[in-house]
Amino acid sequence: MNLEFQQMSLNEFLSRNLKLTIPLYQRTYSWNKNAIEKFIRDVRDCFSDRLENNTRNHFLGTFFLLETEDQGYEIIDGQQRLSTFVLLASIAYRDIDTEISNTNHSSNDLEEFRFLHAKFKQLIYSHPSNDLKLQLLTVDRNYFESIVTHGKQSLKKLSAANISGSHKLLTEAWRKIDRFVNEGIRRADVKSRIANFRALLDVIESSLQVVVLIAQKTDDAFGYFQMLNDRGVKLTTGDLLKARTLKEISDSHGNRSAERVSGTWDEILSNSKNNNEQNLKWYYSSLTGARPSTTDLMKQYLDDIFELGGSKNQSIPGSTIELKIDKMQKEIEKINNLRNGDIASIYSKASTWDQERLRSLIVHLDHTNVIPLLLSLSHLDEREFFAAVVMLEKFVFRYKTVGQKHAGKMQEIYYRMSKLVRTDRSNYSLQELQSSLKSLCRANVNDDVFKGLVNDLRYKKGKRVSVLKVFFTMLELYWDYENNKLLSESEIRDLPKSGVIDFNEISIEHIFSQSTAKSTIDLNARQHQIGNLTILDIKKNRKASNKSFEEKMKIYDQSSFEVTKEVLRYSSWNKESIEKRQKILVDRSSEVFNP
Repeated sequence: MNLEFQQMSLNEFLSRNLKLTIPLYQRTYSWNKNAIEKFIRDVRDCFSDRLENNTRNHFLGTFFLLETEDQGYEIIDGQQRLSTFVLLASIAYRDIDTEISNTNHSSNDLEEFRFLHAKFKQLIYSHPSNDLKLQLLTVDRNYFESIVTHGKQSLKKLSAANISGSHKLLTEAWRKIDRFVNEGIRRADVKSRIANFRALLDVIESSLQVVVLIAQKTDDAFGYFQMLNDRGVKLTTGDLLKARTLKEISDSHGNRSAERVSGTWDEILSNSKNNNEQNLKWYYSSLTGARPSTTDLMKQYLDDIFELGGSKNQSIPGSTIELKIDKMQKEIEKINNLRNGDIASIYSKASTWDQERLRSLIVHLDHTNVIPLLLSLSHLDEREFFAAVVMLEKFVFRYKTVGQKHAGKMQEIYYRMSKLVRTDRSNYSLQELQSSLKSLCRANVNDDVFKGLVNDLRYKKGKRVSVLKVFFTMLELYWDYENNKLLSESEIRDLPKSGVIDFNEISIEHIFSQSTAKSTIDLNARQHQIGNLTILDIKKNRKASNKSFEEKMKIYDQSSFEVTKEVLRYSSWNKESIEKRQKILVDRSSEVFNP
Protein backbone atom coordinates (compact mmCIF):
# COMPACT_ATOMS: atom_id res chain seq x y z
CA MET A 1 0.00 0.00 0.00
CA ASN A 2 1.64 3.24 -1.21
CA LEU A 3 0.68 6.09 1.16
CA GLU A 4 1.94 9.61 1.86
CA PHE A 5 2.07 10.29 5.62
CA GLN A 6 2.00 13.77 7.26
CA GLN A 7 1.40 15.03 10.80
CA MET A 8 0.13 18.60 11.21
CA SER A 9 -2.31 20.88 12.99
CA LEU A 10 -5.92 20.95 11.87
CA ASN A 11 -5.39 24.56 10.79
CA GLU A 12 -2.44 23.61 8.57
CA PHE A 13 -4.56 20.91 6.93
CA LEU A 14 -7.59 23.11 6.27
CA SER A 15 -5.66 26.26 5.34
CA ARG A 16 -4.56 24.50 2.18
CA ASN A 17 -6.78 25.30 -0.78
CA LEU A 18 -8.17 21.76 -0.91
CA LYS A 19 -11.28 20.42 -2.56
CA LEU A 20 -12.57 17.68 -0.25
CA THR A 21 -15.44 15.36 -1.20
CA ILE A 22 -17.06 12.29 0.32
CA PRO A 23 -16.98 9.18 -1.93
CA LEU A 24 -20.32 7.66 -2.82
CA TYR A 25 -19.74 4.50 -0.82
CA GLN A 26 -19.40 6.36 2.47
CA ARG A 27 -22.19 6.84 4.96
CA THR A 28 -24.19 10.03 5.34
CA TYR A 29 -23.58 12.20 8.42
CA SER A 30 -24.04 9.86 11.37
CA TRP A 31 -22.50 11.30 14.54
CA ASN A 32 -24.92 10.89 17.42
CA LYS A 33 -25.30 12.83 20.67
CA ASN A 34 -22.44 11.03 22.45
CA ALA A 35 -19.95 11.60 19.63
CA ILE A 36 -20.85 15.30 19.37
CA GLU A 37 -20.60 15.84 23.12
CA LYS A 38 -17.17 14.16 23.23
CA PHE A 39 -15.98 16.40 20.37
CA ILE A 40 -17.21 19.48 22.24
CA ARG A 41 -15.57 18.36 25.50
CA ASP A 42 -12.22 17.89 23.75
CA VAL A 43 -12.41 21.33 22.14
CA ARG A 44 -13.63 22.93 25.39
CA ASP A 45 -10.72 21.47 27.38
CA CYS A 46 -8.19 22.85 24.90
CA PHE A 47 -10.04 26.18 24.75
CA SER A 48 -10.11 26.58 28.56
CA ASP A 49 -6.37 25.92 28.77
CA ARG A 50 -5.65 28.51 26.07
CA LEU A 51 -7.62 31.14 27.98
CA GLU A 52 -5.31 30.48 30.93
CA ASN A 53 -2.20 30.63 28.69
CA ASN A 54 -1.65 26.91 29.08
CA THR A 55 -1.05 24.49 26.23
CA ARG A 56 -3.02 21.29 25.76
CA ASN A 57 -2.69 19.28 22.58
CA HIS A 58 -5.36 16.88 21.41
CA PHE A 59 -5.06 14.28 18.66
CA LEU A 60 -8.22 14.69 16.61
CA GLY A 61 -7.58 11.58 14.53
CA THR A 62 -6.46 10.43 11.11
CA PHE A 63 -7.76 11.79 7.83
CA PHE A 64 -7.28 9.29 5.04
CA LEU A 65 -7.57 10.86 1.59
CA LEU A 66 -7.62 9.55 -1.97
CA GLU A 67 -6.20 11.90 -4.57
CA THR A 68 -8.63 12.36 -7.48
CA GLU A 69 -8.07 13.19 -11.14
CA ASP A 70 -9.37 16.77 -10.74
CA GLN A 71 -6.67 17.54 -8.13
CA GLY A 72 -9.12 17.12 -5.29
CA TYR A 73 -9.34 14.53 -2.53
CA GLU A 74 -11.93 12.02 -1.43
CA ILE A 75 -12.18 11.50 2.34
CA ILE A 76 -11.98 7.79 2.99
CA ASP A 77 -11.79 8.15 6.77
CA GLY A 78 -12.51 11.22 8.90
CA GLN A 79 -15.59 12.76 7.31
CA GLN A 80 -17.63 12.78 10.56
CA ARG A 81 -14.92 14.67 12.49
CA LEU A 82 -14.25 17.09 9.67
CA SER A 83 -17.95 17.81 9.01
CA THR A 84 -18.49 18.51 12.70
CA PHE A 85 -15.47 20.80 12.87
CA VAL A 86 -16.70 22.79 9.86
CA LEU A 87 -19.98 23.34 11.73
CA LEU A 88 -17.98 24.77 14.66
CA ALA A 89 -15.83 26.98 12.41
CA SER A 90 -18.89 28.24 10.51
CA ILE A 91 -20.69 29.27 13.72
CA ALA A 92 -17.61 31.22 14.86
CA TYR A 93 -17.23 32.74 11.37
CA ARG A 94 -20.85 33.94 11.26
CA ASP A 95 -20.54 35.40 14.78
CA ILE A 96 -17.44 37.34 13.73
CA ASP A 97 -19.23 38.46 10.57
CA THR A 98 -21.94 39.97 12.77
CA GLU A 99 -19.32 41.71 14.92
CA ILE A 100 -17.79 43.37 11.83
CA SER A 101 -21.14 44.93 10.94
CA ASN A 102 -21.46 46.46 14.43
CA THR A 103 -20.84 50.21 13.99
CA ASN A 104 -20.29 50.72 17.71
CA HIS A 105 -16.98 48.85 17.73
CA SER A 106 -13.72 50.79 17.84
CA SER A 107 -11.41 50.68 14.84
CA ASN A 108 -8.94 48.51 16.79
CA ASP A 109 -11.66 46.05 17.69
CA LEU A 110 -12.87 45.94 14.09
CA GLU A 111 -9.34 45.27 12.90
CA GLU A 112 -9.11 42.34 15.31
CA PHE A 113 -12.44 40.96 14.10
CA ARG A 114 -11.43 41.34 10.43
CA PHE A 115 -8.25 39.39 11.11
CA LEU A 116 -10.23 36.61 12.80
CA HIS A 117 -12.82 36.72 10.02
CA ALA A 118 -10.17 36.04 7.37
CA LYS A 119 -8.63 33.23 9.41
CA PHE A 120 -11.90 31.37 9.96
CA LYS A 121 -13.00 31.94 6.37
CA GLN A 122 -9.96 30.14 4.97
CA LEU A 123 -10.84 27.12 7.10
CA ILE A 124 -14.25 26.82 5.45
CA TYR A 125 -14.12 28.27 1.93
CA SER A 126 -11.84 27.81 -1.08
CA HIS A 127 -10.11 30.78 -2.68
CA PRO A 128 -11.05 32.46 -4.99
CA SER A 129 -14.27 30.50 -5.71
CA ASN A 130 -15.74 30.85 -2.18
CA ASP A 131 -17.08 27.31 -2.52
CA LEU A 132 -17.15 25.14 0.58
CA LYS A 133 -13.95 23.15 0.81
CA LEU A 134 -15.91 20.18 2.12
CA GLN A 135 -18.63 18.70 -0.08
CA LEU A 136 -20.78 16.06 1.58
CA LEU A 137 -22.74 13.33 -0.20
CA THR A 138 -25.59 14.51 -2.41
CA VAL A 139 -28.24 13.61 0.18
CA ASP A 140 -26.59 15.94 2.76
CA ARG A 141 -24.76 18.45 0.55
CA ASN A 142 -27.36 21.20 0.12
CA TYR A 143 -28.54 21.09 3.72
CA PHE A 144 -25.00 21.11 5.08
CA GLU A 145 -24.04 24.05 2.85
CA SER A 146 -27.19 25.90 3.90
CA ILE A 147 -26.59 25.64 7.66
CA VAL A 148 -22.88 26.40 7.25
CA THR A 149 -23.70 29.52 5.22
CA HIS A 150 -26.89 30.75 6.88
CA GLY A 151 -26.86 29.16 10.33
CA LYS A 152 -29.93 28.95 12.53
CA GLN A 153 -32.40 30.28 9.96
CA SER A 154 -31.72 27.26 7.74
CA LEU A 155 -32.25 24.61 10.41
CA LYS A 156 -35.09 22.17 9.83
CA LYS A 157 -37.51 21.44 12.62
CA LEU A 158 -36.73 18.05 14.15
CA SER A 159 -40.45 17.28 14.03
CA ALA A 160 -40.69 18.02 10.30
CA ALA A 161 -42.10 15.13 8.30
CA ASN A 162 -39.48 15.48 5.58
CA ILE A 163 -36.39 15.54 7.79
CA SER A 164 -34.06 12.60 7.08
CA GLY A 165 -32.00 10.82 9.70
CA SER A 166 -28.72 12.49 8.66
CA HIS A 167 -30.33 15.94 8.47
CA LYS A 168 -31.70 15.44 11.97
CA LEU A 169 -28.22 14.56 13.22
CA LEU A 170 -26.71 17.61 11.48
CA THR A 171 -29.38 19.80 13.07
CA GLU A 172 -28.74 18.40 16.54
CA ALA A 173 -24.96 18.75 16.07
CA TRP A 174 -25.28 22.40 15.01
CA ARG A 175 -27.46 23.21 18.02
CA LYS A 176 -25.10 21.58 20.52
CA ILE A 177 -22.06 23.34 19.06
CA ASP A 178 -23.91 26.65 18.95
CA ARG A 179 -24.79 26.21 22.63
CA PHE A 180 -21.09 25.68 23.41
CA VAL A 181 -20.15 28.86 21.50
CA ASN A 182 -22.93 30.79 23.19
CA GLU A 183 -21.89 29.76 26.69
CA GLY A 184 -18.13 29.95 26.19
CA ILE A 185 -17.58 32.83 23.75
CA ARG A 186 -20.60 35.09 23.14
CA ARG A 187 -21.50 35.89 26.75
CA ALA A 188 -18.79 38.45 27.35
CA ASP A 189 -17.87 42.06 26.63
CA VAL A 190 -16.29 42.87 23.27
CA LYS A 191 -12.67 42.59 24.48
CA SER A 192 -13.39 39.21 26.05
CA ARG A 193 -15.14 38.01 22.90
CA ILE A 194 -12.07 38.92 20.86
CA ALA A 195 -9.88 37.05 23.34
CA ASN A 196 -12.24 34.07 23.20
CA PHE A 197 -12.18 33.89 19.40
CA ARG A 198 -8.39 34.27 19.51
CA ALA A 199 -8.19 31.36 21.95
CA LEU A 200 -10.42 29.21 19.73
CA LEU A 201 -8.20 30.05 16.74
CA ASP A 202 -5.13 29.09 18.78
CA VAL A 203 -6.75 25.75 19.54
CA ILE A 204 -7.26 25.16 15.82
CA GLU A 205 -3.79 26.38 14.86
CA SER A 206 -1.84 24.53 17.54
CA SER A 207 -3.81 22.26 19.88
CA LEU A 208 -5.81 20.10 17.48
CA GLN A 209 -3.39 17.73 15.79
CA VAL A 210 -4.15 15.34 12.94
CA VAL A 211 -2.41 12.74 10.82
CA VAL A 212 -3.08 12.91 7.09
CA LEU A 213 -2.63 9.84 4.90
CA ILE A 214 -2.90 10.29 1.14
CA ALA A 215 -3.33 7.48 -1.39
CA GLN A 216 -2.97 7.85 -5.15
CA LYS A 217 -4.78 4.60 -6.09
CA THR A 218 -8.39 3.54 -5.52
CA ASP A 219 -7.26 0.03 -4.59
CA ASP A 220 -5.09 1.48 -1.80
CA ALA A 221 -8.08 3.44 -0.51
CA PHE A 222 -10.38 0.42 -0.49
CA GLY A 223 -7.62 -1.67 1.11
CA TYR A 224 -7.40 0.87 3.92
CA PHE A 225 -11.20 0.86 4.24
CA GLN A 226 -11.14 -2.91 4.78
CA MET A 227 -8.14 -2.62 7.12
CA LEU A 228 -10.17 -0.28 9.37
CA ASN A 229 -12.78 -3.00 9.65
CA ASP A 230 -10.16 -5.63 10.48
CA ARG A 231 -8.79 -3.41 13.27
CA GLY A 232 -12.15 -3.07 14.96
CA VAL A 233 -13.35 0.30 13.61
CA LYS A 234 -17.11 -0.05 13.41
CA LEU A 235 -17.64 -0.45 9.69
CA THR A 236 -20.67 -2.61 9.03
CA THR A 237 -21.15 -5.27 6.41
CA GLY A 238 -23.44 -2.80 4.65
CA ASP A 239 -20.69 -0.14 4.60
CA LEU A 240 -18.21 -2.57 3.08
CA LEU A 241 -20.65 -3.96 0.52
CA LYS A 242 -21.66 -0.46 -0.49
CA ALA A 243 -18.00 0.49 -0.95
CA ARG A 244 -17.16 -2.56 -2.99
CA THR A 245 -20.20 -2.56 -5.28
CA LEU A 246 -20.03 1.20 -5.95
CA LYS A 247 -16.38 0.84 -6.89
CA GLU A 248 -17.33 -1.84 -9.44
CA ILE A 249 -20.18 0.26 -10.85
CA SER A 250 -18.10 3.45 -10.96
CA ASP A 251 -15.29 1.66 -12.78
CA SER A 252 -17.61 0.23 -15.44
CA HIS A 253 -20.39 2.83 -15.73
CA GLY A 254 -19.04 6.05 -14.23
CA ASN A 255 -20.03 8.23 -11.30
CA ARG A 256 -23.56 9.02 -12.47
CA SER A 257 -24.64 5.39 -12.20
CA ALA A 258 -22.69 4.99 -8.97
CA GLU A 259 -24.41 8.04 -7.47
CA ARG A 260 -27.86 6.64 -8.27
CA VAL A 261 -26.98 3.28 -6.72
CA SER A 262 -25.46 5.08 -3.73
CA GLY A 263 -28.93 6.50 -3.05
CA THR A 264 -30.37 2.99 -3.27
CA TRP A 265 -27.80 1.77 -0.75
CA ASP A 266 -28.77 4.64 1.57
CA GLU A 267 -32.35 3.34 1.50
CA ILE A 268 -31.16 -0.22 2.19
CA LEU A 269 -29.05 0.95 5.15
CA SER A 270 -31.53 3.48 6.56
CA ASN A 271 -32.08 1.54 9.82
CA SER A 272 -29.88 1.20 12.88
CA LYS A 273 -26.60 -0.71 12.48
CA ASN A 274 -27.96 -3.79 14.24
CA ASN A 275 -31.14 -3.84 12.16
CA ASN A 276 -29.19 -3.34 8.93
CA GLU A 277 -26.93 -6.27 9.75
CA GLN A 278 -29.88 -8.49 10.64
CA ASN A 279 -31.75 -7.46 7.48
CA LEU A 280 -28.76 -8.46 5.35
CA LYS A 281 -28.58 -11.84 7.10
CA TRP A 282 -32.27 -12.50 6.54
CA TYR A 283 -32.09 -11.49 2.89
CA TYR A 284 -29.05 -13.69 2.32
CA SER A 285 -30.79 -16.74 3.85
CA SER A 286 -33.99 -16.13 1.92
CA LEU A 287 -32.11 -15.87 -1.37
CA THR A 288 -29.64 -18.73 -0.89
CA GLY A 289 -31.33 -21.05 1.60
CA ALA A 290 -28.11 -21.03 3.63
CA ARG A 291 -27.24 -19.98 7.17
CA PRO A 292 -25.62 -16.52 7.29
CA SER A 293 -22.13 -16.29 8.74
CA THR A 294 -21.73 -14.53 12.07
CA THR A 295 -18.17 -13.47 11.18
CA ASP A 296 -17.90 -13.22 7.39
CA LEU A 297 -21.22 -12.12 5.93
CA MET A 298 -19.29 -9.78 3.61
CA LYS A 299 -17.57 -12.73 1.89
CA GLN A 300 -20.86 -14.62 1.57
CA TYR A 301 -22.43 -11.66 -0.21
CA LEU A 302 -19.47 -11.12 -2.52
CA ASP A 303 -19.33 -14.82 -3.41
CA ASP A 304 -22.99 -15.83 -3.51
CA ILE A 305 -25.03 -12.67 -4.19
CA PHE A 306 -22.84 -10.26 -6.16
CA GLU A 307 -20.43 -12.91 -7.52
CA LEU A 308 -17.45 -10.63 -6.89
CA GLY A 309 -15.50 -12.92 -4.60
CA GLY A 310 -12.03 -14.14 -5.49
CA SER A 311 -13.23 -17.73 -5.68
CA LYS A 312 -15.46 -16.81 -8.65
CA ASN A 313 -12.58 -15.41 -10.67
CA GLN A 314 -14.87 -13.68 -13.15
CA SER A 315 -15.93 -10.18 -14.11
CA ILE A 316 -19.56 -9.22 -13.45
CA PRO A 317 -20.99 -6.27 -15.42
CA GLY A 318 -21.80 -3.19 -13.38
CA SER A 319 -25.36 -3.22 -14.78
CA THR A 320 -25.90 -6.69 -13.28
CA ILE A 321 -24.73 -5.44 -9.88
CA GLU A 322 -27.12 -2.47 -10.19
CA LEU A 323 -30.05 -4.80 -10.83
CA LYS A 324 -29.09 -6.96 -7.84
CA ILE A 325 -28.95 -3.89 -5.57
CA ASP A 326 -32.29 -2.59 -6.86
CA LYS A 327 -33.81 -6.01 -6.13
CA MET A 328 -32.21 -6.01 -2.67
CA GLN A 329 -33.71 -2.61 -1.87
CA LYS A 330 -37.23 -3.84 -2.65
CA GLU A 331 -36.71 -7.00 -0.60
CA ILE A 332 -35.21 -5.11 2.37
CA GLU A 333 -38.25 -2.82 2.31
CA LYS A 334 -40.41 -5.93 2.61
CA ILE A 335 -38.28 -7.13 5.53
CA ASN A 336 -38.78 -3.82 7.34
CA ASN A 337 -42.54 -4.23 6.95
CA LEU A 338 -42.44 -7.87 8.04
CA ARG A 339 -40.51 -6.86 11.18
CA ASN A 340 -43.60 -4.91 12.26
CA GLY A 341 -46.06 -7.58 11.17
CA ASP A 342 -47.19 -5.35 8.30
CA ILE A 343 -47.92 -6.84 4.90
CA ALA A 344 -50.32 -4.28 3.38
CA SER A 345 -47.60 -2.86 1.11
CA ILE A 346 -47.12 -6.32 -0.43
CA TYR A 347 -50.72 -7.53 -0.50
CA SER A 348 -52.87 -4.42 -0.73
CA LYS A 349 -56.11 -6.38 -0.36
CA ALA A 350 -55.03 -8.20 2.79
CA SER A 351 -57.86 -8.41 5.31
CA THR A 352 -57.65 -7.37 8.94
CA TRP A 353 -57.73 -11.08 9.78
CA ASP A 354 -54.66 -11.68 7.61
CA GLN A 355 -52.79 -8.76 9.16
CA GLU A 356 -53.54 -9.93 12.68
CA ARG A 357 -52.29 -13.44 12.01
CA LEU A 358 -48.98 -12.06 10.78
CA ARG A 359 -48.70 -9.72 13.76
CA SER A 360 -49.41 -12.61 16.10
CA LEU A 361 -46.58 -14.62 14.54
CA ILE A 362 -43.96 -11.88 14.34
CA VAL A 363 -44.84 -9.48 17.15
CA HIS A 364 -46.83 -11.34 19.82
CA LEU A 365 -44.92 -14.61 19.50
CA ASP A 366 -41.74 -12.60 18.89
CA HIS A 367 -40.71 -15.00 16.14
CA THR A 368 -38.54 -13.07 13.68
CA ASN A 369 -36.53 -16.18 12.77
CA VAL A 370 -39.19 -16.92 10.19
CA ILE A 371 -38.67 -13.68 8.23
CA PRO A 372 -36.36 -15.22 5.55
CA LEU A 373 -39.05 -17.79 4.77
CA LEU A 374 -41.84 -15.20 4.79
CA LEU A 375 -39.79 -13.07 2.42
CA SER A 376 -39.61 -15.95 -0.05
CA LEU A 377 -43.28 -16.84 0.48
CA SER A 378 -44.24 -13.23 -0.32
CA HIS A 379 -43.56 -14.11 -3.96
CA LEU A 380 -46.56 -16.49 -3.88
CA ASP A 381 -50.14 -15.32 -4.22
CA GLU A 382 -51.97 -13.80 -1.26
CA ARG A 383 -54.02 -16.90 -0.41
CA GLU A 384 -50.95 -19.14 -0.24
CA PHE A 385 -48.95 -16.61 1.78
CA PHE A 386 -51.55 -16.26 4.53
CA ALA A 387 -52.29 -19.99 4.60
CA ALA A 388 -48.58 -20.41 5.37
CA VAL A 389 -48.74 -17.72 8.08
CA VAL A 390 -51.59 -19.53 9.87
CA MET A 391 -49.68 -22.80 9.61
CA LEU A 392 -46.53 -21.20 11.02
CA GLU A 393 -48.40 -19.44 13.83
CA LYS A 394 -49.75 -22.77 15.09
CA PHE A 395 -46.39 -24.50 14.66
CA VAL A 396 -44.35 -21.83 16.44
CA PHE A 397 -46.65 -21.78 19.46
CA ARG A 398 -46.38 -25.57 19.81
CA TYR A 399 -42.73 -26.13 18.93
CA LYS A 400 -40.97 -22.97 20.15
CA THR A 401 -43.17 -20.99 22.54
CA VAL A 402 -44.48 -23.91 24.60
CA GLY A 403 -42.12 -26.69 23.52
CA GLN A 404 -39.03 -24.49 24.01
CA LYS A 405 -37.16 -26.54 21.39
CA HIS A 406 -33.85 -25.46 19.93
CA ALA A 407 -34.27 -23.37 16.79
CA GLY A 408 -31.69 -25.28 14.74
CA LYS A 409 -33.89 -27.93 13.07
CA MET A 410 -36.73 -25.47 12.66
CA GLN A 411 -34.35 -23.00 11.00
CA GLU A 412 -33.12 -25.70 8.61
CA ILE A 413 -36.69 -26.15 7.39
CA TYR A 414 -37.10 -22.39 6.97
CA TYR A 415 -33.89 -22.11 4.93
CA ARG A 416 -34.68 -25.13 2.76
CA MET A 417 -38.21 -23.91 2.01
CA SER A 418 -36.96 -20.37 1.31
CA LYS A 419 -34.71 -21.72 -1.42
CA LEU A 420 -37.37 -24.07 -2.83
CA VAL A 421 -39.92 -21.26 -3.22
CA ARG A 422 -37.46 -19.07 -5.11
CA THR A 423 -36.12 -21.93 -7.23
CA ASP A 424 -39.47 -23.18 -8.55
CA ARG A 425 -42.20 -20.82 -7.44
CA SER A 426 -44.87 -21.99 -9.90
CA ASN A 427 -44.62 -25.62 -8.77
CA TYR A 428 -44.08 -25.05 -5.06
CA SER A 429 -46.70 -26.58 -2.78
CA LEU A 430 -47.37 -25.54 0.82
CA GLN A 431 -47.87 -29.22 1.58
CA GLU A 432 -44.07 -29.54 1.58
CA LEU A 433 -43.82 -26.96 4.35
CA GLN A 434 -46.73 -28.45 6.29
CA SER A 435 -45.33 -31.97 6.04
CA SER A 436 -41.91 -30.80 7.36
CA LEU A 437 -43.44 -28.89 10.27
CA LYS A 438 -45.74 -31.76 11.26
CA SER A 439 -42.85 -34.20 11.13
CA LEU A 440 -40.74 -31.99 13.39
CA CYS A 441 -43.61 -31.68 15.88
CA ARG A 442 -44.23 -35.44 15.96
CA ALA A 443 -40.55 -36.06 16.66
CA ASN A 444 -40.16 -33.43 19.37
CA VAL A 445 -43.50 -32.12 20.68
CA ASN A 446 -46.10 -34.79 19.97
CA ASP A 447 -49.65 -34.50 21.32
CA ASP A 448 -48.89 -36.12 24.67
CA VAL A 449 -45.82 -33.95 25.26
CA PHE A 450 -47.65 -30.78 24.16
CA LYS A 451 -50.66 -31.48 26.35
CA GLY A 452 -48.37 -31.97 29.34
CA LEU A 453 -46.64 -28.66 28.68
CA VAL A 454 -49.92 -26.78 28.17
CA ASN A 455 -51.25 -28.31 31.39
CA ASP A 456 -48.25 -26.77 33.16
CA LEU A 457 -48.81 -23.27 31.74
CA ARG A 458 -49.26 -20.71 34.51
CA TYR A 459 -50.15 -17.06 34.69
CA LYS A 460 -47.15 -14.89 35.46
CA LYS A 461 -46.72 -11.18 34.89
CA GLY A 462 -44.41 -10.25 32.04
CA LYS A 463 -43.84 -12.16 28.82
CA ARG A 464 -45.97 -15.11 30.01
CA VAL A 465 -49.07 -12.88 29.82
CA SER A 466 -48.47 -12.40 26.09
CA VAL A 467 -48.15 -16.18 25.62
CA LEU A 468 -51.46 -16.73 27.41
CA LYS A 469 -53.12 -14.04 25.31
CA VAL A 470 -52.02 -15.85 22.16
CA PHE A 471 -53.21 -19.16 23.62
CA PHE A 472 -56.73 -17.95 24.42
CA THR A 473 -57.01 -15.80 21.31
CA MET A 474 -56.26 -18.76 19.04
CA LEU A 475 -58.63 -21.02 20.97
CA GLU A 476 -61.25 -18.33 20.43
CA LEU A 477 -60.54 -17.96 16.71
CA TYR A 478 -60.06 -21.57 15.67
CA TRP A 479 -62.71 -23.42 17.70
CA ASP A 480 -66.38 -23.90 16.83
CA TYR A 481 -67.96 -23.64 20.28
CA GLU A 482 -71.46 -24.46 19.04
CA ASN A 483 -70.46 -27.72 17.41
CA ASN A 484 -67.40 -28.37 19.59
CA LYS A 485 -64.94 -28.90 16.76
CA LEU A 486 -61.95 -27.30 15.08
CA LEU A 487 -62.80 -24.67 12.47
CA SER A 488 -61.21 -24.68 9.05
CA GLU A 489 -59.66 -21.49 7.69
CA SER A 490 -62.56 -20.99 5.25
CA GLU A 491 -65.10 -21.43 8.07
CA ILE A 492 -63.29 -18.82 10.17
CA ARG A 493 -63.46 -16.27 7.37
CA ASP A 494 -67.22 -16.84 6.98
CA LEU A 495 -67.99 -16.23 10.64
CA PRO A 496 -69.59 -12.88 11.60
CA LYS A 497 -66.81 -12.20 14.13
CA SER A 498 -64.34 -12.27 11.18
CA GLY A 499 -61.56 -13.54 13.44
CA VAL A 500 -60.25 -10.15 14.55
CA ILE A 501 -59.23 -9.52 18.15
CA ASP A 502 -57.32 -6.42 19.17
CA PHE A 503 -54.44 -7.94 21.14
CA ASN A 504 -53.76 -4.67 22.96
CA GLU A 505 -57.36 -4.36 24.15
CA ILE A 506 -57.65 -7.69 25.96
CA SER A 507 -56.54 -8.84 29.40
CA ILE A 508 -56.05 -12.18 31.09
CA GLU A 509 -58.93 -12.65 33.51
CA HIS A 510 -58.76 -14.82 36.63
CA ILE A 511 -62.20 -16.41 36.95
CA PHE A 512 -61.72 -17.01 40.64
CA SER A 513 -60.13 -13.71 41.64
CA GLN A 514 -56.65 -13.76 43.09
CA SER A 515 -57.50 -11.88 46.27
CA THR A 516 -60.42 -14.18 47.07
CA ALA A 517 -58.42 -17.28 46.20
CA LYS A 518 -56.04 -16.64 49.06
CA SER A 519 -58.72 -17.78 51.52
CA THR A 520 -59.21 -21.17 49.86
CA ILE A 521 -56.29 -23.60 49.83
CA ASP A 522 -57.50 -25.76 46.91
CA LEU A 523 -58.35 -22.76 44.73
CA ASN A 524 -55.28 -20.85 45.77
CA ALA A 525 -53.11 -23.64 44.34
CA ARG A 526 -55.00 -23.44 41.03
CA GLN A 527 -55.59 -19.73 40.62
CA HIS A 528 -52.92 -19.29 37.90
CA GLN A 529 -53.73 -22.47 35.92
CA ILE A 530 -55.29 -22.03 32.46
CA GLY A 531 -58.47 -23.70 33.77
CA ASN A 532 -59.04 -20.64 35.96
CA LEU A 533 -58.12 -18.13 33.23
CA THR A 534 -59.86 -16.58 30.25
CA ILE A 535 -59.79 -13.33 28.24
CA LEU A 536 -61.83 -10.15 28.59
CA ASP A 537 -61.53 -6.75 27.07
CA ILE A 538 -59.66 -4.39 29.38
CA LYS A 539 -62.70 -2.43 30.56
CA LYS A 540 -64.68 -5.55 31.46
CA ASN A 541 -61.62 -7.02 33.15
CA ARG A 542 -61.38 -3.95 35.40
CA LYS A 543 -65.10 -4.13 36.09
CA ALA A 544 -64.89 -7.83 37.02
CA SER A 545 -61.87 -7.23 39.21
CA ASN A 546 -62.25 -9.24 42.44
CA LYS A 547 -66.00 -9.76 42.26
CA SER A 548 -67.67 -13.02 43.22
CA PHE A 549 -68.27 -15.77 40.65
CA GLU A 550 -71.98 -14.95 40.52
CA GLU A 551 -71.27 -11.26 39.80
CA LYS A 552 -68.69 -12.13 37.18
CA MET A 553 -71.18 -14.32 35.30
CA LYS A 554 -73.18 -11.20 34.39
CA ILE A 555 -70.04 -9.58 32.96
CA TYR A 556 -69.00 -12.73 31.08
CA ASP A 557 -72.47 -12.95 29.56
CA GLN A 558 -71.81 -9.57 27.90
CA SER A 559 -68.44 -10.67 26.51
CA SER A 560 -67.95 -11.18 22.77
CA PHE A 561 -65.54 -14.08 23.43
CA GLU A 562 -67.00 -17.58 23.23
CA VAL A 563 -64.10 -19.01 25.25
CA THR A 564 -65.25 -16.75 28.10
CA LYS A 565 -69.00 -17.25 27.64
CA GLU A 566 -68.37 -20.98 27.92
CA VAL A 567 -67.74 -20.45 31.64
CA LEU A 568 -71.48 -19.68 31.99
CA ARG A 569 -72.14 -23.44 31.63
CA TYR A 570 -70.81 -23.93 35.16
CA SER A 571 -73.29 -23.38 38.01
CA SER A 572 -70.48 -22.86 40.52
CA TRP A 573 -66.74 -22.37 40.48
CA ASN A 574 -64.63 -24.71 42.54
CA LYS A 575 -61.71 -27.11 42.33
CA GLU A 576 -63.67 -29.59 40.19
CA SER A 577 -64.81 -26.85 37.78
CA ILE A 578 -61.25 -25.65 37.22
CA GLU A 579 -59.96 -29.19 36.67
CA LYS A 580 -62.75 -29.97 34.19
CA ARG A 581 -62.17 -26.79 32.21
CA GLN A 582 -58.41 -27.34 32.37
CA LYS A 583 -58.77 -30.72 30.64
CA ILE A 584 -61.07 -29.29 27.97
CA LEU A 585 -58.63 -26.50 27.12
CA VAL A 586 -55.64 -28.84 27.09
CA ASP A 587 -57.39 -31.30 24.76
CA ARG A 588 -58.50 -28.55 22.39
CA SER A 589 -55.05 -27.04 22.27
CA SER A 590 -53.53 -30.16 20.73
CA GLU A 591 -55.96 -29.81 17.83
CA VAL A 592 -55.74 -26.02 17.45
CA PHE A 593 -51.95 -25.82 17.64
CA ASN A 594 -51.33 -28.39 14.96
CA PRO A 595 -49.79 -27.13 11.70
